Amino acid sequence: EEQRDVNKYVMFEQRDPFLERQKREDEFDTDWDRFACIDYNRLAMEEEQREEEAMEVDWVNMDEEEEDGDDYNAMGLSGSSEAPF
Repeated sequence: EEQRDVNKYVMFEQRDPFLERQKREDEFDTDWDRFACIDYNRLAMEEEQREEEAMEVDWVNMDEEEEDGDDYNAMGLSGSSEAPF
């Protein structure tokens, strides 16, 4: 019994206080939990970025296409058989 107490005391005295504090402040129980959370957040951010890029509209090209279409229709070449007046 006494030997076990001595061993506990020695282990307590040789501990790294900085490592102990880091363990207390760490919200994850295991390295795997930490990795999974970080990787999940990374993948979620990448997916969100891809969705934002897919929804962006290239307004410069869209404006040019509309202007070209207006010129084409103004010349009466739109393929419509209706009279312009």
